[in-house]
Amino acid sequence: LAIVDTVDENERDKTYALVNYKLDKDKLMRLCRKGKDSLDERSKIQPEEMASGVEELIFSYGNFSSDTGELDWKDVWDNLPGLPSAVKIKLTIKNKAKQDFKRTIFLPLAK
Repeated sequence: LAIVDTVDENERDKTYALVNYKLDKDKLMRLCRKGKDSLDERSKIQPEEMASGVEELIFSYGNFSSDTGELDWKDVWDNLPGLPSAVKIKLTIKNKAKQDFKRTIFLPLAK
């Protein structure tokens, strides 16, 4: 679940939504069900293509070390308690030219 921007009658507002990303062959798909539709699995809202030509999609999971206070990164978040403190995403798209996109998302309420 996330908070997303919405526009209704030329007014911008924020609402809650279920946002889900899925890799379908070489296409990155995004499903965004807002408001009451967010928890309705029978919703008719369909995923939209965000990017094609996806060559690589890598996730890394970080937790703050109690010794150093810095993020320790892991390739897999299996059998660990709670949520990671951060998720690092690397997306590589190859169409006419190869492009890398990197983002680190911090989860401030994770412990």
